[in-house]
Amino acid sequence: MTKIYKHITLVEILIVIGIISILASLLLPALGAARKKSLVQVCAHKLKQAGYTITMYQHDNQGFYPGAGAFDTEVSYDDQLADYDGRNMTEAQIKKIHGTDAPFMTKQYKCPLDTVPANDPAYMRRTYVISQAFKFSPLAVGLVQDKDGSFAMKGSQVNEASNTIVLWEFTYQWNKVGKGGNSVKSPGSAGVFGGVSNLDPAAVYNNFFHHDKKAGGNYLMGDTSVRSMSFFSTLKTVKSENSNDGEYRGTIWDSGLPNPAW
Repeated sequence: MTKIYKHITLVEILIVIGIISILASLLLPALGAARKKSLVQVCAHKLKQAGYTITMYQHDNQGFYPGAGAFDTEVSYDDQLADYDGRNMTEAQIKKIHGTDAPFMTKQYKCPLDTVPANDPAYMRRTYVISQAFKFSPLAVGLVQDKDGSFAMKGSQVNEASNTIVLWEFTYQWNKVGKGGNSVKSPGSAGVFGGVSNLDPAAVYNNFFHHDKKAGGNYLMGDTSVRSMSFFSTLKTVKSENSNDGEYRGTIWDSGLPNPAW
């Protein structure tokens, strides 16, 4: 009995390749979206870990938040957390602006979706910044004032800690690990310089680090929980305002900072 062998034709091979290509084109966007979603969760997890580190710092520092004096001394909030995040830096190392070759560089404070390079490649970028307070401006009502008479609030002083932003994601080329001057930021840094009434959505979207087309981001709250929300949602009044002299009063940026006369 003679066996008949049937060979695969070139046309059949091309048809199979075409089908595989179509399936790949359908699957790749879904895989890309899934990967981005997982990285957003990594960002949130890093924020939560930073929250636990801040809590340990507060236990040893009378309840104060880190970051005060960062602008003038170049000692950033992440420097002040070095004894609690596993780096165990010396005082001399903490006072230095660090390069990427230093053993105390860390990616703990950088979201993997933050791809903006540092202004100087010798340094490592940081994503997370601490919420800024400024006693002489109604546009910064956060936790830490880093210059012009720097101070930090205590956790016990915060109005509704579970509803108050501590750390948030700020993509900026000058926001670098160990660099004090850009480790403390207010909503104005995202392009809301004129306050809520002068909000320009286009400016916010262009200047602000976001995970989606709604300017979504992660925010560490005072109880170490992490919220994912649109930046615009953070500007809604959700608290009882203790004054009418600041546009961010009553929002989750408002720590309850006592007001002098502006």
